This record gives sequence, structure tokens and C-alpha cells, in this order.
Amino acid sequence: MLMKFPSFFQSCQRKLSVFHFKEKFLRWMPRRVWVQLAAVMAVLVTVPLMTLGYSLIRTSQAAVKTSVLRDHEQLAIRAASEVGEFVKRPRNLLEVTASILGAIDADVWKQETVLVELALHEDIFGRISSVSLEGRELAASEIGTPLKDRSSEPLFQKAAGGVFAMSDIYFSKDDLPYAVMGVPVRRMGETAGVLMADVNLRGFWNIVDNIRIGRTGRAGVVSDKGILIAHEDKKKVLEREDLSDRPGVQAVLQGKAGAEESPDREGKNWLMAYVPIPDLGWGLAIRQSAEEAYAFSYWMKVLSWVLIFMSVGMAMAISFLLARLLVKPIQLLIEKTKRVAEGDFDQTLPVERGDEIGNLLRAFNDMTAKLKEARQAEKMAAIGKAAAAITHELKNSVTMAAALISLLPKRRDDGEFMERFAKVVPQELENWKDLLQSISDFSRQAKFPLSPVEVGPFLEDFRLLVEERLVQRKVQLEWKAEGRLPVIEGNPAKLRQVLLNLVLNAAEAMPEGGMVKVAAGCVQANGGRSLEIRIEDTGKGIPPDHLAAIFEPFYTTKHNGLGLGLAICRGIVDQHGGRIRVDSKVGRGTTFVLQFPVAHPSP
Repeated sequence: MLMKFPSFFQSCQRKLSVFHFKEKFLRWMPRRVWVQLAAVMAVLVTVPLMTLGYSLIRTSQAAVKTSVLRDHEQLAIRAASEVGEFVKRPRNLLEVTASILGAIDADVWKQETVLVELALHEDIFGRISSVSLEGRELAASEIGTPLKDRSSEPLFQKAAGGVFAMSDIYFSKDDLPYAVMGVPVRRMGETAGVLMADVNLRGFWNIVDNIRIGRTGRAGVVSDKGILIAHEDKKKVLEREDLSDRPGVQAVLQGKAGAEESPDREGKNWLMAYVPIPDLGWGLAIRQSAEEAYAFSYWMKVLSWVLIFMSVGMAMAISFLLARLLVKPIQLLIEKTKRVAEGDFDQTLPVERGDEIGNLLRAFNDMTAKLKEARQAEKMAAIGKAAAAITHELKNSVTMAAALISLLPKRRDDGEFMERFAKVVPQELENWKDLLQSISDFSRQAKFPLSPVEVGPFLEDFRLLVEERLVQRKVQLEWKAEGRLPVIEGNPAKLRQVLLNLVLNAAEAMPEGGMVKVAAGCVQANGGRSLEIRIEDTGKGIPPDHLAAIFEPFYTTKHNGLGLGLAICRGIVDQHGGRIRVDSKVGRGTTFVLQFPVAHPSP
């Protein structure tokens, strides 16, 4: 007896500590119910509003960044096109001149006249020369200068092969960018010489220098080797700064275009758009400080937060105003209603008022009393129905087993009787076990976890599982999968239990043999795509007056069934968010149709 006192004291101590905590909590809470309710309403409004505002700000910032990157990329594309057109113009002029030289005879004076005329009218050209296939200059635009032997120059050799050639950019004595271009001269469709010219590219520097975005946005061009050949900072250009190790430069040299945000070596974020320049192998990039590029996004974010906090303040004020309009009986009624919804029908409310609120409380008390009576009647009916079904199922089996057991002492030497005893009694015990397992499965329909299920492999495994069982029952299986099957959220074990129950039920409906057809595919149902599985048999069918009740617990048309299989199947399908229906015609067969919402596209 003395041993019980310590546990008693500990229990009292725990109760006192809980009481003390409760007392402190109640002392901290506001005394007025409307204040408490207002605080709850304010939180319920504020948290979703702040969450929504934060989500919208993040989304809008991402949209702005995407738009800025896209705009920079489009600007880079236009600038690259302009640079390409600038470089393309002297090439076109040279190709036109080469056509003229190919059309006239090989008279040196005529060639020299054409070259001088071109150099005088187009100041973009420096020295222009007509070169024979042996590499000797035949005529030049600079009259009186010695003619050169250009046979060893790689650019001449490439142009003599019949294709346009252009050298790397080099700088003149006055630090201007030049490149040598060579175009083949053709006569009668054959290469007869090469037209070579020094081209002043100062104009494309002007194009690049004029590309400005804000204070920090500048453009640059790199050669096919990643060397900087155009930029506002001419010192970097003249020093031939190598940028080939930069990620954006590497991408553009591979022929890729894009826009991205990345930090520099000092940790400052920059927005960079890059595009290749067609036919030249060059790349153009535009770089701007991310802080400047997204300045609009920053101010939009600040303004959005100001509006959100103003909305939160207004929502909290409205919450307090609405909370003052509510009274304590309403709050009590809500609490009691929640308990009734949880199944506690012993809830009553004290009625001390004669107004509409009092009438509402009286109606609540009447409702709970009637719900309690209805629940009690429902429980008794369910117990009676279950007891009748179990009694009917066990009665014949128990009677047969009891009869055999009672004869065992007298006929244990009877070989035929013992053989029958050894066959019947274990079989009946197995039937009792199946019966108890069905009742246990039905009574324990708890929530089960769901996970993504690839329907194709799952159904293939199920087909291998059930095919042999149907062969043993002389039932043929026809299997059809329409298209690529999707992924659903499901429990493989429970889905297998449903399909196995339906297929074996179909086989039992055809004792003389027949065919079970299983088809799976996607359909449009309930406003979206659904997986549909059809299980069709050629059995005797179900009478129309039985179809409405086949999913009810303890309802069966079999002579040896408890009537829980289809009820369990419907419970499993419901927990998957799916639907199950049945169509049947007497004498022609039954079709069960399962539909499950699609979670993901086909793998």
C-alpha cells in the first residue's frame, strides 16, 4: 500500500504543474472572447496574405529577370547582325569587283583602273591587289608601289582554292583595326586569280562603342580564338586580352547564344548576353551590372511590400471589427459542432436566451439528440446484419465439423471416415480463417501511404501473377494496354488486392470456363486525364436488382461468401481518389470499370 504513495504524489505534482501552466496561459490571454477571435482571424488573414505576397513578389522578380535577360539577348542579336552586315559589305564589294575582273581580259592597265576606282570611292579599303594563281601581284590600287609575291600567304592559298578568306584582325601604326580579305576571281567558271584587299574595320569599332545600356552596360566582340577585338576600352583591345577562359565566351565560340547572370572575379554580379556573329566565327557579348539591370525589379519589390503591409494592416483592422460582432454562444456552438462532427453526440448547450441565438441553440440540442438516436439505431442494425451474415456463414460449416468430430471416437478405425475427416475438417478450418481475415480486413480499413506507381510495369507483374491461376480454372485471359500508360499516386499492394479480387470473382462467375478481358488506357474524366482499367467476363451476369447493393458490406449472391470483398475494394479505390462502377447483363457477363486520376505523364 505504501508503494502507491510515490506514484500518487507524482501524479498530483504533474497535475499541479499543468494547472500552473494553464493559469499562466489564461492570465496571458485576453479576457474578452472577441479579442481572442480577432487575434486568430488576424493571423489567419495575415499569414496567407504575406505568403501570397512573397510568392507573387518572387514570381514577378523572376519574370522581370527573364524579361531583362531576353531583352539583352535580343539587343545582342541585333548588334551582332549589324556587325556582320558591316563586315559583309566590303566582302560583297570585293566579290562584285572580282566578277568585273573575271569578265574583262587580263589587261593589267584595266585591272589597275578598276582597283584604283574602288579604292577612291570606298575609303574602307587600303591596298587592293589582283594576284595571279602563282601568287604574283598583277595590279594594285597603290600605283607606283612595288608588286609583291604573296604565294606563301595562307590567306592567298585559301582564296586560290576557290573560297572567301579573311585574316585575323591586326592593327596599323595608328592603332586602327584591319583585316585582309581574299576572294577568288573566276573566268568561265574556273578560278583564274585572287583579289586581295586590306580592309579598315574602324567602323565596326564605332558600332560596338555606341552600344550602351545605362551606366554600366557595354558591348564587346571576341575573335574566333577568344581574343578581344572590339571594346570601349581600347587598351584591352590593343593588348589582345584573351577571354577564352570565360564561360560566356566559351559558349559563344561554340556557336551558342544565351543570357545569364554570373559573378566576376571580385564577386560582383553581372548580366551577360552573348550571340555568335554568323559567317565570321566571332562572338558579341553585352555585359551590364546586375544591380543596375534589375533596379526596376528592386523598386517594384519595395512598392509591393509596402502595399502588402498596408493590406495586412487593413485586414487586421477589419478582423477586429468583425470579431466584435460575434458573441460567446456562437463560439461555444462552433466548439460543440466540431465535437459532434467527430462523433460525440452527447453535446448539449445551455439555453438561456429567447432570441434567434437561443432558437439556434435549441435546434442544435434537438439535432444532436436525433443524431444520437440515429447513430444508435445504425449501430444496432449493422451489428444485426453482421451477426446474421457471420452466423449464416459459420452455421453449416460448424455443424458439419461438429458432426465429424463427434463421430471420431467411434469411427477412428474406419479408413474411409478418417480420410473424409482429414479432408473436410482442415478445409472448414481454412474457411473459418478466410472468414475471420475478411472481417479483419474490413474492420481495419485505415489510411495507407501512396506513392508514384508506373502503371505499365505494375500491370505486367499483375498479369504474370494471375495468368497461371486463371489457366488452372480453365479461364482464358485477354490482355490489352492502349498506348503508353501513365503514373498514378497509389499503393501497389492495395491496388493488386483490388484487381486480384475482381479477376478471381470474374473467374468464379464462369465455373465451366470462359474468358476474362483486362484493358487499360487513359480517358478524359472529371475534368482531367484518368487511368481506366476494365475487367470484363463472359459469365452469367448480375441481376439488375442486385447491382445497386453489391458494394454494401455483408451483401453477397454466393452460397459461401461473407459479402466483404467488393466493399473492401470500394474503400481502397475511394482512398486512391478513384471511382469504381459495374455494368452487367444477365447471361452475357459483367464489366467492372476502375478510374484513377493521373499524377504524372507517361514515363
